[in-house]
Amino acid sequence: MSTTLSSTHDLLKKRRWYHRRPLLRNALFTDLQNGSYIASIYTLVQSILTQILAVFDLYVLIEATPGSTHYRYFGINFLFVYSGNKHIRNLLILCSVISFVLSIYMLVVSIILMRALRKEVEQKFRPWLTAAVVFTSWCFFSILFKSVVNDLYYAYHQAMLIIWTLMLFCNVFFILVVLSNFQELADITRLEDMAKLK
Repeated sequence: MSTTLSSTHDLLKKRRWYHRRPLLRNALFTDLQNGSYIASIYTLVQSILTQILAVFDLYVLIEATPGSTHYRYFGINFLFVYSGNKHIRNLLILCSVISFVLSIYMLVVSIILMRALRKEVEQKFRPWLTAAVVFTSWCFFSILFKSVVNDLYYAYHQAMLIIWTLMLFCNVFFILVVLSNFQELADITRLEDMAKLK
């Protein structure tokens, strides 16, 4: 009996972290269930922030057509001047539109995840997991593109690069938390189904 337990323990030790179910045992400071709630609230807030930033970026890019100069005052003075290529400007506008659309989808699936967590319906975690992976991947390529084509001399672009880099790390962590919670609940459901069959 003890040899069986020790061999099972050795197998678990040898198993790599990415083969474990669940991937994470906890969410650093809390359990997976509460960590998933925090993830849904985080992505809800992040999606609202992304919508605001996308609308602001669209406004700035539309105001700053090549060759024009506009002045605005929003508590601080803004000088809208765009001196770049019009095709790059159009790609930046496209990036903002796609970010806005994806953030609306992320907002909806964050609300779905909150409801699924309350009822512990792990199958409803899938839309959030899919949306979070797509949204995080898109944000990575979008911020990479914006950092290359925008002048990082300006504090706004530097701040966006730093903030989005930090948020992308948080996104990856929260995806792992929700995925681990999904795996844990799926394993429990499978065990319950097997017990019903016996």
